[in-house]
Amino acid sequence: MENESLKNKTIMITRPEGQGELLKKAIERRGGAVILFPTLIIKPINKCNYSPFASASFPPSRESGSPDDKMTKAGFLNSSDILIFLSANAVKHSPILNFKAEQKLVAIGTGTAAALFQRGLSVDAVPEHFSSEGLLDLPLLHQVTGKTIAIFCGENSRPYLENELIHRGANVFSIITYRRERPVVNKKTIDALTHQTLHAIVSTSAESLQNLCTLFESHQHWLHRIPLVVISKRMENLAKSQGFHLVLLADNPGEKAIIKVLSTKYPS
Repeated sequence: MENESLKNKTIMITRPEGQGELLKKAIERRGGAVILFPTLIIKPINKCNYSPFASASFPPSRESGSPDDKMTKAGFLNSSDILIFLSANAVKHSPILNFKAEQKLVAIGTGTAAALFQRGLSVDAVPEHFSSEGLLDLPLLHQVTGKTIAIFCGENSRPYLENELIHRGANVFSIITYRRERPVVNKKTIDALTHQTLHAIVSTSAESLQNLCTLFESHQHWLHRIPLVVISKRMENLAKSQGFHLVLLADNPGEKAIIKVLSTKYPS
């Protein structure tokens, strides 16, 4: 055990199923207990007959206002100068990835970069801050006039990055590889959790946080008294607007950053 800074502390992790294990182990190594309570379900788009391009939006032709007939959807991908991956899920649920050496690959964070590495791909850039704003600060995305950029993401992703890149003069299209859904949890499970003593809840996306509040809609007073760990200023503002009393901001979604915040709240 590395230290016992989280001894006798119970932390609830709301990451999707299968994605909270590393954080769980890190907390347990410090003496803490973990409740895994996913508030998001990740589902691939067209799982049985995979065709992510069916969900893509493509830049219009200058002449007709519709996608250029001579340029297939796959052609847009092959001709892209920059490919941006907005999550490890976007990598996991993408088609076979086989890019040309001159194409630049960008990952929104280290977890996404690791997912690309596992598929045999090297990453050209990862922002200091794991967010759309952080991506836009990358020198690689400053001068993009006339460049074609593909964004791999989930359904209903925040449009800010795409809009800003278009404003900078890029041709941008999105490849939607998965969707996020709120899980169905029975009232008995929810009621049982409210009798637990929780010392913190970890939420790593705005949609996950919104789902958490919806699932515990009948227990808001209990929920809002629990310290909440979030990973962005936008999430911090959302949490405060929802009524959480104490919101702890981690530098990024990585295990080390979250453990650092928890250990600061509960020093050994």
